[in-house]
Amino acid sequence: ENFDLKLELYHRREKQSTLESSIETLEKEKRQTEEMNETLLDELEKRDKAVEEAVAMIVMLEAKVDQLLQERNMVLQVEQEGFFCRQDMEQKYLRAINRVPSFLSEKSENTENLRNVYLGVRGSALSLARVTEGNIEVDNGATNGPAPGSPTLSVLSESSF
Repeated sequence: ENFDLKLELYHRREKQSTLESSIETLEKEKRQTEEMNETLLDELEKRDKAVEEAVAMIVMLEAKVDQLLQERNMVLQVEQEGFFCRQDMEQKYLRAINRVPSFLSEKSENTENLRNVYLGVRGSALSLARVTEGNIEVDNGATNGPAPGSPTLSVLSESSF
């Protein structure tokens, strides 16, 4: 009976050491998986930030193109008329404060991936970052300029009279 107990104790110790080595292996794999997950999350955050920056750049460049087209049209009109009619130009060329990136409305293969990634990151087209005069509003509420909707930021305060 003593021999049987010793044999059982021996087998249990072997099994315990095997289980302990399995636990160590599993803990090591868990740490590696957690590190990989953290790395992947960092990469996703970088990608999301890059998408937001790309969209902001697209919006700013589209606004610049619109501005340059308006300036060209104004120059052509001045050359044709021979004088500058300020009142007509002010009403005709009021600028928009918020812009929606053109790739959201263009349904082409060239813009499909960017649109899918951007809308996947942002949730919907309603939560687009607002770009005004180069300031970008981010989701966390931090802004580079006055808060939108603020009485200090309006069409009148931005215009040059």
